Amino acid sequence: MKTKEIGKFKKAWLLTKASWKALLLDKELVALPIIGFLASVVSIVPFIVFIIFKHDLVVKVTGTLDSFQAQPTPLGYILLVLFIVVTTAISSLFGGAVVHGAIDRFNGNNPTISSSFKAARAHAGSLIQFGIFATFVGLLISEVAQRIPYFGAKVVAWLAGSAWNIASFFAVPVIV
Repeated sequence: MKTKEIGKFKKAWLLTKASWKALLLDKELVALPIIGFLASVVSIVPFIVFIIFKHDLVVKVTGTLDSFQAQPTPLGYILLVLFIVVTTAISSLFGGAVVHGAIDRFNGNNPTISSSFKAARAHAGSLIQFGIFATFVGLLISEVAQRIPYFGAKVVAWLAGSAWNIASFFAVPVIV
């Protein structure tokens, strides 16, 4: 009897479900998203401090107190891209660590925070590249959707955005 090969989407979905179950079973792995969140917060602080003390370099404000416009400067755009890259890199690494920990658990091993993060760092290049790519594709889809005037086209853009979010969600288990 010939067995049917499981498709990539189905494999990714099964792996995601299995990873979630492992995360619920291995409470130690729950610390990884918490640590990732704290790392993201810490990485945001320098941006906030710079913007507070050097806001005139980041945003150009014109007009009166009653009606004003704030336009990012070139440095403001650079900081925005840098902010996106840093937070996406952190998110990608910690997401990869969670997935690896779950896979390690299903292989019968006892993953630790250290071993999971070490394994994610081994795939850091791919995880960060895909995370940045996925973020910018998501931003592009969102920007296009905001500029479309017709309701039907907005629905199509929303569906495209949803499809992209689902596809990028399944990519991390495949990368790890």
